Amino acid sequence: MLIAMLMSLMLGGQEPCDDDEAPECAAEQIAEATRNLSLPDIQTELDAGVQVYRATFDGGAYGRPSVSFERRPGQSPELVVYGAGGRTLRHEIGADVWDRVRDRSRYVGRKLQPVPGYSRQCYASSDVVVQISHPHIPKPDENPDFAYARLFAGGLIEASQNSCEGGLTWDYGDYLANLACEEIPECDAMGVRDGLMMAVHNLEAVFQLRGDRLAAASLFSDVGWAPSRRGHLDPVDVTEIAKWLEPEYGATLDWGSTAIMAERRYNGPSPDAISRFLAERDAETGGLRYEVTEIGADSAEIGWTTGLVRYSIQIDGRWRSREAPLRQVWLRSGDNWRLWSMTVGEFAETAPVQE
Repeated sequence: MLIAMLMSLMLGGQEPCDDDEAPECAAEQIAEATRNLSLPDIQTELDAGVQVYRATFDGGAYGRPSVSFERRPGQSPELVVYGAGGRTLRHEIGADVWDRVRDRSRYVGRKLQPVPGYSRQCYASSDVVVQISHPHIPKPDENPDFAYARLFAGGLIEASQNSCEGGLTWDYGDYLANLACEEIPECDAMGVRDGLMMAVHNLEAVFQLRGDRLAAASLFSDVGWAPSRRGHLDPVDVTEIAKWLEPEYGATLDWGSTAIMAERRYNGPSPDAISRFLAERDAETGGLRYEVTEIGADSAEIGWTTGLVRYSIQIDGRWRSREAPLRQVWLRSGDNWRLWSMTVGEFAETAPVQE
């Protein structure tokens, strides 16, 4: 799952604009995000007197959410995360957070002078569009016909930038995403957010949490990224699978008509039977891909995940995908989560793989 995320970053969420910072590029990504995330129109928000500080990543592709700090007339400021399928997450914020959001916004859209002779390598990238709605808030005795009223009439700011540029607009968007993750307890519980776009992906994962959401967030942080092949070349090493699962003694795997039980290991160096079986299936199929769609917890000690297991097969010269339903049950052991059961249903063919 992590490798898939990195590959998507390397490929980008959509076709690149000729100029990442051109207004046409920002408009293109906002149009994409409006379809993917049901974003409110920023001009409509401005006309309604709503203050908005919003960052949208890669046009909302791959379910990447938009982060928006908003203050509506007569209401306290709040954080709104817009997710795929029109889902939203709202969280009231304090005055200190609101002030930080506003103070950091002053540099959006400004450009840094390049350092002569300096170049940087960039292997993965992402795009951000920052939108700021700053409506004029009239005073009770203000005469709208006076010139000073028009001078401070507020307005809109829209700026886009690619992460490889390392500029002020990208930095602000990244700051909003990390600040949002700090403010949402489930996202903050996912732990360290080092690395490109990790805060955005953790915010996306919040929408997948069910039941005891704090425990589910801990489970996601520990086991949410299943090992997968790098570039579909080298098989996944069995030790990587064992490190992901860390099965309890007596843990079971039901794979179609095959049942496997993890033997007692006493923390020995040899991988367990479940990990060995999954490594063999990875080699046979040319690469298994695990997609987690829901992460839940029934208590602080028992969690579960549901999703799909996929692999591709070539039939009559065309690549086709096969998938099966996946469910795992996990038990907390100290600071870690360990597999208790894993069930993989029957594989069925899906739509042809795009070549």
